[in-house]
Amino acid sequence: MFKIILRSLRHYWRTHLAVLAGVFVASTVLTGALFVGDSVKASLHRLIQERSGGIDVALLGNDRFFSQALAAKVGESTGATVVPVMQVQGTVADETGSVRVNALNVIGVPEAFWALRSAGGSVKPGQGWINEALAAKLGVQVGDTIIARVEQPGAISRDAPLSGESDAVVPLRLDVGKILTSAEFGNYSLKAEQSAPSNLFLPLAELAKSLDKVGRANLLLVQGPVEGKVLESAIDRAWTADDTDLVLQEREGEWELVSRRVLMDWRAEEIVRQVA
Repeated sequence: MFKIILRSLRHYWRTHLAVLAGVFVASTVLTGALFVGDSVKASLHRLIQERSGGIDVALLGNDRFFSQALAAKVGESTGATVVPVMQVQGTVADETGSVRVNALNVIGVPEAFWALRSAGGSVKPGQGWINEALAAKLGVQVGDTIIARVEQPGAISRDAPLSGESDAVVPLRLDVGKILTSAEFGNYSLKAEQSAPSNLFLPLAELAKSLDKVGRANLLLVQGPVEGKVLESAIDRAWTADDTDLVLQEREGEWELVSRRVLMDWRAEEIVRQVA
């Protein structure tokens, strides 16, 4: 039997060699595909960590602002780290105005924001921290001056038909205090996008004051092992009328519910009617 096998190998050596080459090529392709897959998976995981910084839950209000105190109440109730943030859109240019970047994320953050990624530090008043992507687009360095124009939040959504809202902007003249790398949370973003965002970080109190939104925020970032139902219950207990831009006041013996947003949401109207 052994001699027959040897004779077969010798006689059909070309066929056996072709089969062996095919197996070798297929094994190489499969192994390479596995390596590439693991590399892509690791790259995506690293990208997610750079953008989210370990954030577990985000409550985004967009053009609706709630009190910053809501974060402290929810954090105390759940034991998680809850950070209030103000995030709006704008544009930025260098001091000469020759280079301009649109689709700018203007992010007002407290010192606790950097603790989400263990980055540490805080933005000083009059300064702005930018990420590497924005610095490259503007061609600026630490110490240079930039001019940011931030959209002024209105009392009614600009998307509403015939809202009549003007494109009011608030100009901010800032010195570049730091250029953040991706490891320093510079590429923070809640969007699933491949390109690095253009981020400008400001002190939360300074941005809120500039936009006439003192003590307000439109984004809650939650970090910690807390279940969704527990978090929802904590928000329900901590939420007040002030967090919905509603004001309940007594006027001449009658109670009046006023919306700071001009129009009252239909959900709020339903609840008021049920309670009344």
